[in-house]
Amino acid sequence: MGRLLLFASMLAVLALVHPAQARERPPKSLYAVTFGVVIGADQELAALRVVRVVDARSGSDETANVKVADAFVAAVRKQIVAGKVPPGTDADPTAERFSYFFYNPAAPTRIDIDPNPRHK
Repeated sequence: MGRLLLFASMLAVLALVHPAQARERPPKSLYAVTFGVVIGADQELAALRVVRVVDARSGSDETANVKVADAFVAAVRKQIVAGKVPPGTDADPTAERFSYFFYNPAAPTRIDIDPNPRHK
C-alpha cells in the first residue's frame, strides 16, 4: 500500500511539472536572418554581417524591413566563435559563407529557435 501511495504521489508531481516544460509556444514573429561569415586564414572569425532578413512565416522570400537586435548578432557571433557553425569546404578557405538563424524579436538572445516546435 505504501508503494502504491508513493507511486501515485510521484505521478501527481510529474503531471504538474511536465506540461509546463513540454509546451513551447511558437513565437508570434519569426524571421530567418542570413549572415555572411568570413573565417580568416588563422581560423578566427574575420567578418560577420547581416545579409538578409525574411519573414519565416509569410511563405515569401521578400526581404523584411526588420532591425536585427545587436544582442542577436552578438549571440550568433558567440556561436560561430565557439565553432558550432561548420566551416566551409571551398577551395578558398577564407571565402564568405552564409548561414542562417531564426530570430524572434521578443527573445533577441535566443538563436536555438525551432520554427516548428513539436507538441508533446
